[in-house]
Amino acid sequence: MARRSFLLLLAVLCLFYAGIETAYVLRLPVVMDEFQGARAVHRLTDDLPYRDFKPYKTVLGYYLQLPALALPGGSWHRLTAVKLQMVALNALALCLAALALGRSFDRRAVLGGLALLVTMSTFIERSPDLRVDMLTGLAGLASLLLLIERRHAWAGLVCGVSFLISQKGVYYAVAANAALVVPLIGARGRDEIRDLFRFNGAALAVVGLYLAAWSAVAGPTSVLGSAVGDAGRVAVDFIEDIRLRYWGQTVLRNPIFYGLALAALWHLDRRQRSGRAGPHDRLLVFYGAALILAAVLHRQPWPYFFVLLIPTLWVLTVALFDGQLDRFAALGARRRSWLIAVLVIFGLVYPLARVPVNLARDNGFQRHMVELAENALAPGETYLVGVDMLWDRDQVDTDLAWLDRLQLARLEALPAAELDRLADRIESAPLKLVIDNYRIQQLPARLRAALGQRFTFYWGNLLLYAPILESGDTSFRLAVSGDYQILAEGEDAGAIDGRAIRAGETIGLEAGAHQRSGPTKIRLRLLLPELDALRDPRYRDRRPLFPDVYDY
Repeated sequence: MARRSFLLLLAVLCLFYAGIETAYVLRLPVVMDEFQGARAVHRLTDDLPYRDFKPYKTVLGYYLQLPALALPGGSWHRLTAVKLQMVALNALALCLAALALGRSFDRRAVLGGLALLVTMSTFIERSPDLRVDMLTGLAGLASLLLLIERRHAWAGLVCGVSFLISQKGVYYAVAANAALVVPLIGARGRDEIRDLFRFNGAALAVVGLYLAAWSAVAGPTSVLGSAVGDAGRVAVDFIEDIRLRYWGQTVLRNPIFYGLALAALWHLDRRQRSGRAGPHDRLLVFYGAALILAAVLHRQPWPYFFVLLIPTLWVLTVALFDGQLDRFAALGARRRSWLIAVLVIFGLVYPLARVPVNLARDNGFQRHMVELAENALAPGETYLVGVDMLWDRDQVDTDLAWLDRLQLARLEALPAAELDRLADRIESAPLKLVIDNYRIQQLPARLRAALGQRFTFYWGNLLLYAPILESGDTSFRLAVSGDYQILAEGEDAGAIDGRAIRAGETIGLEAGAHQRSGPTKIRLRLLLPELDALRDPRYRDRRPLFPDVYDY
């Protein structure tokens, strides 16, 4: 293929990818982990990792996403900017990777593999996520491409960088060492041994420099505990094995893509055993097999996890196409047409059939809840959702900021006295609103009851501060200053701070201690007239906040 034609088709494929991803970013609901990712990135603006907070991941990827998150605008728009930055970065990386592969493989094979990649449903649905997995995958891909070109020290350095983005980068080190070590068994190749040491020396130097630099800031115990110990415990502690569920999902939606990758391993291994091995066959067989095995053994393969594996499967498919082009050319015209039709229908059209399903989804409700909530909160006021949905604001309590299954199970196991203390902390904090969702509904009954006493429906999934006051002479403490509407069964609602009040009346109250007397129980409902004007009638009713995030 002429270079000009190659570059033109490469640009078309990368622009197709960028276009469909942009539509997805602007349309698809945001996953819980993406809000958490935005929170982790945002913390870098004021805090130092390991010293001021313990990051869930190694932090290089967070710093790469920080510029887009620091743009002006509301929190939803800045989060979207990071995802669009990921789209642009991914498209550029695919273009550069294809150019690099074109130096080692037939350009037609590179373009054929890329066409399958940019229509692969799991890849195009998960690669623009506001997470660091795709950045880790791009670094892993770059490391493999450098190994193909026998630039082992650079490959090791980039592999080390992948670990600095996410601890899952260790899988690329495992795969690379399998490709470099296994062929040495029973052999004494000096060049191969030297390559092995160059790769690992460079990788360890990068990781060691990272650990040493942050240890100088925060101490080695904090850095090693967060970067190594905590990540390992999360993987072990997860309470459900989801491998069959999501492996089945991605394979059934993309059978040709995975089938070709496995066929590539078989083809390359067979060619190697027959003595007709190409220059990259041995490397790709051991690297690909080791990475696939590591991915299969991974206990938490959520759909976004597969972006770590998919780029390597792309390279395997390119190698398969490269090795089969002569045989393909020797086929009769009829058989070639049938083969192309099968690849196009099942490899391209079938995965793309999910695009209308995806674009039928809508993130408008999420966006509206975020915009209402951030407009409701004044400086110093807090909220509760169990996800860092307002990633630049603080939730009411760190124990409730991330209510995943593990944390909910820990809360459920707390003694009653500790739950009471947590409920008291909630009641005394300046908690102004709750964004209802499945995580809030799974809180222990004691905490749900405390929230029910203090919050009532406002709009969509937003519950606004509205404490219930018991009958009789009682003292109470308001957490939020503002104008309150008196809700009572009878017209006479008693008095607050010696002032007579009536049902339906509006009264201004400051945060702090107050005295109330009256014959019946009443509720004080916080009024936010400036927020009322922002309400969209399309989103008045409650609905799932995170609908089918991994199973749509």
